[in-house]
Amino acid sequence: MDSNFYRYIFMLRKPEPVGHISDIVNGNTSKQHCVLCVATDISEIKTLDTFLGCKVTHSPLMLNNACAVIINGHGRKARKAMSASTALELPKLYLEQGPLYTHTHKKHKPLSLVLDDRDFHYSAKRQTHLENLIAKELDEDQQQRAQGIIEQWRKARASKYNQRPEPEKMPSGRYVLIVEQAPDDPTLAEGLAESHELQHLQKLAEREYPDCEVVTITDQHHPVALLENARALFTATSYLGFEALLWGVPVYATGMPFYAGWGLTQDFIPAPSRRQPVSLEQLVYAKLVTYSRYVHPETEERCEVEDILQLLPESRREALQKYDHNQGEWQKTPKFIRWLVGKK
Repeated sequence: MDSNFYRYIFMLRKPEPVGHISDIVNGNTSKQHCVLCVATDISEIKTLDTFLGCKVTHSPLMLNNACAVIINGHGRKARKAMSASTALELPKLYLEQGPLYTHTHKKHKPLSLVLDDRDFHYSAKRQTHLENLIAKELDEDQQQRAQGIIEQWRKARASKYNQRPEPEKMPSGRYVLIVEQAPDDPTLAEGLAESHELQHLQKLAEREYPDCEVVTITDQHHPVALLENARALFTATSYLGFEALLWGVPVYATGMPFYAGWGLTQDFIPAPSRRQPVSLEQLVYAKLVTYSRYVHPETEERCEVEDILQLLPESRREALQKYDHNQGEWQKTPKFIRWLVGKK
């Protein structure tokens, strides 16, 4: 659908949206609030209304006084939503995967999502709602809660994608990690990363830690086993840098991801002046408590990050058992078929 289609719809829609996009971001919604989602993959999330705290309409023909349009990802699907936002004169609600996104192989049952009314949370090009939250001082109770979450995160061996298998091989000695990112990873451009090639990261790692093995970490495996004993992690803008901080691992960033520029990482480019030093607890509280939203997979109701961390160990065990079973069944498949689909 192009912008002309949405302009035609604009002529039919009710003129006044109910509420404001800031109500949704700040959690001050009512039954009258509504947002428009034209992205099919996001529309398949059954608990989307619960995450947002308001009604989600999936057709521009039924706007119901929508006060924002959901923008997710980049490329074609994002352009479609951008066209709707422009033509319908509605603000953009940026929605992305949360810090504890999956615990099973079910694609459309996420554990957490994040939303922002200014830009994607990983953008360093402009001030985001997340940045405002990170800069806020914490009281004593909030400080203690953040410390408790860090401890619980480690105990649960949590990560963003918790259904993935452990690395097949672990380093035998001292090592540092470099993170491989796809060239089209949107966080690279949004995070102002000019150098993200593995060769560049490897040279930096070898220079800073000449006595350590340099190990490449990808998103194919659960990263905790590698993170917990790493001497350092080198990345452009990968989310793994945030998880490394939770494990007390020094992080070197060649770009400016959301967790960089706050005095918690070694940065190779200047931080925006709006980013000033904060504590790890401030970063954790903002990202995991205030900014992210969680839905319990069993009750399908909103919950807290601690609730998700509590269920992860058992659900991860079940996911790995299923993975092992599927791998076993796959090995029974004729080699010719496995060769055709490019898997061994």
